[in-house]
Amino acid sequence: MEYLNIRTDYNILFTVEDYNNAGPPTSQQIVCTSIAYFIGLFIFNGFLYLLLTFFSCLHRYLGNASNRFKFARQFTAFSAFTYLVYDGVALALSNEAGDMFSTDVAFGSARMFKFSPTASRMCMFHVAWEIKNFMDSVYAKDGIEHIVHHAVTALLAYFGLHPYLHIYVSFFFGLSEISSMALALIVLFVNDRHSQVYIQDIEKDYPTLQLVIGGYFSLVFFIVRVIAWPYVSYLFWKDNYALFMEDKIHSNIAFYIFLIANLFLTTLQIFWFKDIVKNLFNVLNGGSKKKNE
Repeated sequence: MEYLNIRTDYNILFTVEDYNNAGPPTSQQIVCTSIAYFIGLFIFNGFLYLLLTFFSCLHRYLGNASNRFKFARQFTAFSAFTYLVYDGVALALSNEAGDMFSTDVAFGSARMFKFSPTASRMCMFHVAWEIKNFMDSVYAKDGIEHIVHHAVTALLAYFGLHPYLHIYVSFFFGLSEISSMALALIVLFVNDRHSQVYIQDIEKDYPTLQLVIGGYFSLVFFIVRVIAWPYVSYLFWKDNYALFMEDKIHSNIAFYIFLIANLFLTTLQIFWFKDIVKNLFNVLNGGSKKKNE
């Protein structure tokens, strides 16, 4: 396409090559591309809903419009997380944004301001994705912690487009979503205050499936979010401290919001894991918790 030949003509960026040629996206590119991604997610979600409606005669769950909405929302989430994990793995293997575990490059600005087209695309997608999640959470009344989580993550993704902290995008916006893939499915079985997408009696109809997905989710969440997350956060803080000592902070707002957000999100992982363990024990004991009124 002609508009892909000149950087200033870019409005919507899709491929890694687009991002590589464009460099750090302009405000116009951010607005146009994030809107395009958001519309794409909305259309995909709607298509799944219509598809489930078409096949509603195949299962009693699908005869309920609310259930179809829940399935479409969660299958959209599973697809989005799968894409993010794919790009996250590719980014980590290529070291395109640098190796967060390597000490070959000094901690600080040299690591934190390196541009990566793949990381830039992941940040852009996250902006649109978290805005959709925010709207879904408000509509479905998911809970204040989920609403704040989506809002904070969208803001961090936007700040990452500077470029900023691309070296950590492969983990925080990519590999960490391995647990989110399972989460997108297991919440359909969970009848508690965290899940507004519970399908009535699904845990009774498919107890083995619930146990398999729930067990996998608990294990992966523990490895990625409880063990790996704090260590990567430790490296993240080392980089930020070095940047502070270099006096090369490009934006005090972005710098301190990232630090506060990391503390908030790290605490949230522990908070969520506590509930995950409770639910897992509840399933193993042969019953489902009754949803809090």
